[in-house]
Amino acid sequence: ETIASWARAQARHQMQALHFFASDARLRNRFAVIDVEGMSQSQLNHVLDWVSRSDLTKRRTSKLVMKAGDVPNEHGRSTFHGAAPDANSFRHPPDVKHIVEGILRRVGCPRSTWDALIYSKCNALEGGRRSSSTRSHVSQHTVAKR
Repeated sequence: ETIASWARAQARHQMQALHFFASDARLRNRFAVIDVEGMSQSQLNHVLDWVSRSDLTKRRTSKLVMKAGDVPNEHGRSTFHGAAPDANSFRHPPDVKHIVEGILRRVGCPRSTWDALIYSKCNALEGGRRSSSTRSHVSQHTVAKR
């Protein structure tokens, strides 16, 4: 129950962060979800270029950038920001992974959501409650901000 409670708390925290950044145009234009292990180096550079741009009046967005394809106004070559680390890619011991999967199954998370980077992708972690504004901004990516 401790891990399930922790996952529920993380789901709530992620949704609060998403709502916070979605609520203000300036914050929204400085927010991006970055999945270091799940993005190609090119996609990662593309998102990092956008989030670190100095002029927020350029390449504005009306929605949260949840994946590389959400970055507005494709531009030329991206800056190389260095090789992305691959420190977290499925390197958990099998017994730990088995325990966590059992907990996710017990709380009602479908297998298709087990690798989702936004915890609330599994409605069971929030008791099945997600607002329509949240649904329009959430996808299977983790929240990273600058």
